[in-house]
Amino acid sequence: MQTATLHPDASSHALPALGHQQAERAEVVRAALISFVYFAVAAIGYFTPFDAVAVILGLAIIAPGWRPYLLLLVASVHDSPGQADPSVYAGVCGITCLMSFSAIMNPRLRTGSRTAEDRVFTRLVYCGLLLVAFGLVNSWVQERLQLHEQFAEKPYYLLGGLMAMMMVSGFLANRILAEDPFASVRLRTICAMILIHILIITLLQTVYGPGFGASNRGFAIISEMFELMDGGSRGMARLTGPFLSPNTLAMLPCLYLLIYLRASRGQEISDRFILAFASVGLVLAILGGARSMFGFYLLACGVLVWTKSPRRAIGLGLVSLPALFIVGVPLDEILVLMRFQDVDSLQSLGMRGAYWNACIHNLTREQWLFGSGLSHWPVFLKYYVGYPGADPHNWVFSMAGSFGVAGLLFYACLGVVLLRRGFTGPSRYRAIALCLFVLLLGRDLANVQYVVNNHAMGCLYWICIASAFTSDVDPERES
Repeated sequence: MQTATLHPDASSHALPALGHQQAERAEVVRAALISFVYFAVAAIGYFTPFDAVAVILGLAIIAPGWRPYLLLLVASVHDSPGQADPSVYAGVCGITCLMSFSAIMNPRLRTGSRTAEDRVFTRLVYCGLLLVAFGLVNSWVQERLQLHEQFAEKPYYLLGGLMAMMMVSGFLANRILAEDPFASVRLRTICAMILIHILIITLLQTVYGPGFGASNRGFAIISEMFELMDGGSRGMARLTGPFLSPNTLAMLPCLYLLIYLRASRGQEISDRFILAFASVGLVLAILGGARSMFGFYLLACGVLVWTKSPRRAIGLGLVSLPALFIVGVPLDEILVLMRFQDVDSLQSLGMRGAYWNACIHNLTREQWLFGSGLSHWPVFLKYYVGYPGADPHNWVFSMAGSFGVAGLLFYACLGVVLLRRGFTGPSRYRAIALCLFVLLLGRDLANVQYVVNNHAMGCLYWICIASAFTSDVDPERES
């Protein structure tokens, strides 16, 4: 008696992969639909100026696995008819509280580092939380002993709580993303939708005016700022997109682009990504008149090309520099458009220069050593400059004035860790780390630092830092 040997059909091996591809297409549609609904509600604001926050929190309750993606969405709109400023805080803090509850119920989300890279990021988060705890205690001592006055309208305990919440938010979002088998396709779709939305709103502002897409309160704020409405010597208004700041318009897309790069498949950085990074970044920096971000995007593009191929970067540099002179790039017009033409002293930098001048001449040795509390800056700047600014727009002054030597050491350690990561591991993670190094330690020499900050954007910074220390996903998930 002979037995027949059954040979499985070769097509059966493709069935699991085919099912996974179909599931991924369904996730793309789902992510695009959620994004579209959220942006539509935010743009209309039919019932209240907080409709979008209510929708996003409702989705976060019924779809726990989507919370990190909803966090990215809600942080991408700072002012609109359906999400008026400052309701973004309610969205970010609400989602963070829900993720924290999930972490309490699921210990895996809060304990146990997966890889060596994840352990590095976890230590950074713990050190950041310890720094905030030090700042809170220091603020209490400063107020109790009447050493440095704390700004009553922004209580230090509220600022400290928000700082810690932004770190926890980025940490938990990263842990949930690591558990999601569809993280790659969901992240890419959500980030792409966010970038498209930012570009659409900003380009429409070139047609309908700087106040297009803003809430009533946001429009009133923009209307009071001559530079945003007219542009002064620049010759055109500084646009803000779905935010209330031209610098945020230029800076936030960088974070979403880096998160997109984290979710990319393969080891290498694609030429299309570098082109998109340069195009989106430089266009928004020009429309917003953001000088520091314009320089950052030029340098970051060089970092991306260098990480992909040092030989190509050197070749492009040797070819591009002579080409600029041959083609005749209108450098004078670019300098005027980007407000570089009159930058020759601290006084020429406006309020930012006044902040720096006050810090250089009035920060005491004790403040450099121990800091002066989390909410002393408005008091300090009001006294010396005449305006209660929340930050001196320089990470060295900011960290020293708030935390003293401890803050400077933390920021320096963060820079060292990012720089080390920039030369180890897959190229796309190295590129994220080096771009963040340039952003945090270079660009933020002339801007507000958001790593240890109470602003809702802080969670995006920590998600980006986590992205630099991500390891490749299990190949079985990518099959």
